Amino acid sequence: MNNKQTIKNTYNLSYGDLKVNSGLIKWYNRLLDKTADELDEIDVSKMIRQDILVDLAIDSAINILKDNPYAGEMYDGDVLNSLNSLVKNERVNIDQLKKLKNIVGEFKGRVSEFEWGDISKRELFIKNIEDILTI
Repeated sequence: MNNKQTIKNTYNLSYGDLKVNSGLIKWYNRLLDKTADELDEIDVSKMIRQDILVDLAIDSAINILKDNPYAGEMYDGDVLNSLNSLVKNERVNIDQLKKLKNIVGEFKGRVSEFEWGDISKRELFIKNIEDILTI
């Protein structure tokens, strides 16, 4: 992405009210001070769940998956699961879907190389891959 402007400046956003002692508002304010290149899997997962700058979250999540297909905030593969839900709800544009399919196709054969602590998460991960590739 290589944009060195903060998210706050890029999207002309305001900070949340810190009078409310909310972890989500504190996270949001920290998010605004980051650049798009500084987003991590925790940020993109929360952005998707909270419906905040979803296009940016999708682009960032795709880039994160290039480096770590198993990335996730809550569990291994959480980022891919979040993206799959957006794909199913038609929130991913054609260019994003093409990029996502290319990346998913690249790591599909490597699923067995990863040590899964929870077999159900492995099955969900495989299902997400198959869902994305068949769209």
